Amino acid sequence: MKRKREEWPGYHTPPVPAPPSSSFPSLSSLRSPAPSPPPNDRAKRTSISRASSLRLCISCLEDKPPKDFMYPTACCAGNHTPDTCTTCLRNWIKHSLHEGGAVITCPECPAQMGYLSIREVADRATFDKYEALVLASLLDTNPTFVWCVHGCGSGQFHPAGDAEPIFTCHHCRLKTCVVHNLPWHPEFTCSQFDELLKEEQKRQQQQQSLAEKNRQTLLRRARDEEASRRLVVDVAMNFAGFALPLTER
Repeated sequence: MKRKREEWPGYHTPPVPAPPSSSFPSLSSLRSPAPSPPPNDRAKRTSISRASSLRLCISCLEDKPPKDFMYPTACCAGNHTPDTCTTCLRNWIKHSLHEGGAVITCPECPAQMGYLSIREVADRATFDKYEALVLASLLDTNPTFVWCVHGCGSGQFHPAGDAEPIFTCHHCRLKTCVVHNLPWHPEFTCSQFDELLKEEQKRQQQQQSLAEKNRQTLLRRARDEEASRRLVVDVAMNFAGFALPLTER
């Protein structure tokens, strides 16, 4: 009798091979992948994102990052946003000093900029000029401080005032009359110089009066000449086309 293969001595049933994993797709593989945006759309989104983080300067009309803007004064923080970049603010400070004033306001409102804000923004040369103007304005409020009138740019305290009218500059060594704020007049005392000034003022007033009289005379003469010219024109127009009769001889 023929035995089955399973009944053979030493025979083992071979394992059934598992089907390949590729034949059983996963659920995630059945989902359609999300479409990727075209390259142009990605570049457009990037440019929009960058543009949204920039701010427009109202002075130079350039888009700049927020770090390039600052509040010129503490009052500005409650009144408006900083719309002037630091570069334009630096130029604004330089222009204001060039106009000759130590009082510098915000370019967007009347708030006055402080010492620390100007030092933070301005370049070295501009800030040095600003400090000199501030110091000069403070010294001008002190009645005992006298500037040298000889153009050296120096000055010093002269507490004696008019009691000692001669002021000698420590810088240029030239003398100034503190009474008249003029170069010292060694040939005259201050009283004598006052008399000379009065005579000079009187002479200038006489010259101005004479010049005014001459001007009025010329105006009257011009008006008289214009009136005479119009009279001649009127007479000529009235007798236009009129012919005198011939007399017989």
